[in-house]
Amino acid sequence: MVARAQYGETAEVERGLAATNREDATASGTEIDLTNRPEANETAQDILPEIPGANVVSLGGPFDFVSLSLRGVEAENTTVLLGDLPLSNRDTGAFDFSQIPISAFERIEVYRGGAPAWFNNGSIGGVVRLIPRENPTNGVGANVGVGSFGTYRAEVEGSVNQDRVRSFNDLRYGRTRGDFPFTNDACTPFDPSDDFEDTRENNDAQRFQGLSFTEVDTSKGGVDIVLLGTHLEGGVPGTGCDPVLQAREARTQVFGGTSYTQAGQRAGGKDYELQAVLGGGYIRNQFTDRFGEIGIAGPTVSDDRTANAYTRLGTRLEMSDQMDLTILGTAQFDNFQPNVEPISVAPRPSQRVEGAIVLEPRVHGRWRETIMELRSSVRFGFSQTRIRTPELGPSIDRQSNTFLPTIRLGAAVGPLPWLTIAASGYTGVRLPTVFELFGTRARVKGNPALNPESGLGGDLSVVMAGRAKVLKGSAEVRGFINSRKDVIVVRPTNQDQITFQNEDSAKAWGAEARFAGEITPHLTFASTLTGLLTRNQDGKQLPAFTPFSTLTRFEGHTRKLGSQIDDLVAFAQLYYRAGGYSDPANQVPFPDYAPFTVGVYALMFDQRLWVAFTARNVNDDRSFDVLGYPLPGRNYAFSISYRHQFTGH
Repeated sequence: MVARAQYGETAEVERGLAATNREDATASGTEIDLTNRPEANETAQDILPEIPGANVVSLGGPFDFVSLSLRGVEAENTTVLLGDLPLSNRDTGAFDFSQIPISAFERIEVYRGGAPAWFNNGSIGGVVRLIPRENPTNGVGANVGVGSFGTYRAEVEGSVNQDRVRSFNDLRYGRTRGDFPFTNDACTPFDPSDDFEDTRENNDAQRFQGLSFTEVDTSKGGVDIVLLGTHLEGGVPGTGCDPVLQAREARTQVFGGTSYTQAGQRAGGKDYELQAVLGGGYIRNQFTDRFGEIGIAGPTVSDDRTANAYTRLGTRLEMSDQMDLTILGTAQFDNFQPNVEPISVAPRPSQRVEGAIVLEPRVHGRWRETIMELRSSVRFGFSQTRIRTPELGPSIDRQSNTFLPTIRLGAAVGPLPWLTIAASGYTGVRLPTVFELFGTRARVKGNPALNPESGLGGDLSVVMAGRAKVLKGSAEVRGFINSRKDVIVVRPTNQDQITFQNEDSAKAWGAEARFAGEITPHLTFASTLTGLLTRNQDGKQLPAFTPFSTLTRFEGHTRKLGSQIDDLVAFAQLYYRAGGYSDPANQVPFPDYAPFTVGVYALMFDQRLWVAFTARNVNDDRSFDVLGYPLPGRNYAFSISYRHQFTGH
């Protein structure tokens, strides 16, 4: 059995299956280590392509929206957790990873398809879990960075590590003009003769971020307290060929929670773990379009607010030497309050109440040297929703009760210490989000008539992990397939907006692989490949998905040099994304994209001083994102960090 705290502390009491995640060897999970990666101004957009099966969507600017789709399933099906606290839910839409202070986290865990029962994920996409960084010392630090297109960042952080209390706190500020050059196709993508050089306008932004994570040990367990806050404000530039010059938006998000975790032994010497979590969040979206540049509703000023409260109670029990049982119960309340200036009387809020009970027995054992594991989980979910439209024109006031059952079956066999063969099958269901129902007034137009979508899927995996002479690392190769009904898909409009619609059905199948490790301590590598085929009910490719992507990264390390230099590192990274289509009829293509990135960084004076320089997209590939937004070409970034440690307690 494995005992673990909320934010990832793990203690193995027996040799387990070779795996690329520490939660469930039967699941398609991958961990990306974020420690010792002082790449200059590194963001989630740099990290997420390292995940097999990933499809990263960005709107182009240094601080612009970034979302993650997994295995041909839209980003709204991806659940995002801060430890065990949900950052995304059914009422916040696709999670914006650009708002995450990525270097404040120790690692990212990504589970594609059916996720472990402990994470209470009822959708078919998967789970992204962010694990906050812990610093074992008392100290303070600062970081400053500058980059192309008027971009600069500043950060201060501090950590406390006493006998029973550990705390890490991080505050950041960033600003950018976002005025990068791009190739304007004059809205005629099939006629390159009228293309011309242009500069991105109304793409400036400023951002504030804060993260606080505290652990307190008690006599029988531990209390964790986490708080994440972000604020972003800036222009809404529109697509490249149809610029928007005056519209502005601001987005404020606050998430917080506390948990109590206790682990020990019951009568008879059987292990147990008990966890209680209480949390909540607040999101405020403000949009100003006084000249009616976006959409067809004319001048608009809006101030929409979403609040939610969340609680969960879970336990893991060792029933026998060969069986464990996970039981989990959750409840959540969401409230969406729109406020649109043209409407004289503010509409009443839309609300949603959800609850779920999850049961998962885990059977495990060994026959001679072969380790075996079987997990079967069932999730009984229920949702009561009251939808009221805030738009002008005919109003909608609709209430619905929805039963949301899902199941997952996973099995793994380890015939050798370094080899695991695993398979899983799962079902999923999700309701349309408030984001999809009502939009943001800016880039997204809502559709309150959306229906829930459902689906099923499966995967087969081969995982290898271990050491062979100078080579140490892991390899994972997986095949997958999924099928969905009433699929909620994104649709571009002709007014610099996107909206959402239901399609009858969609299928996706493909293969993914990742190889990572080191060839001696002086050379490390990571390589990811994803091949994806998607089809809708008309036999067309699903929009905004690339059929193939790959990323390869090498790092060379000197390690210790003399008494002052801890490590000098040079790295090179090549990312390739094949072209696809931005529309359901497959008439509007998006091009290939292949940026090449290089950089160097130095760690000095017992890692108190870090200096980094990165040149991104050195080949100056001025391509477009999968939704048609221009991406920046060649750009540079430089950062310097210093940390002072205090001795004693």
